[in-house]
Amino acid sequence: MENAAKALLISAGVLIGILLLTLFAYVYTHLRNDTSEIYSALNHPEISKFNQKFLNYEGRQDLTIQDVVTIVNLAKDNNEAQRRQTTIKVLVNRG
Repeated sequence: MENAAKALLISAGVLIGILLLTLFAYVYTHLRNDTSEIYSALNHPEISKFNQKFLNYEGRQDLTIQDVVTIVNLAKDNNEAQRRQTTIKVLVNRG
């Protein structure tokens, strides 16, 4: 009878352990997803502000050589500073 009682206590302990591990895994996954969403939302205005520097010149027909040099220097400065994981290339279309 003592062995059966000990077996029940051990199995109850294992069951509680499994439940706690499952709970921790769920909470970790849930918090990780929320954190990545918050981080993404915080970076969105910064990315939009950075992109706007280049979008100001997109589609314009009245660009001067100074405008082109400005765009190239913006791209060059970003690529050298490596603040972002992407490399920026400036393509000029004669039209």
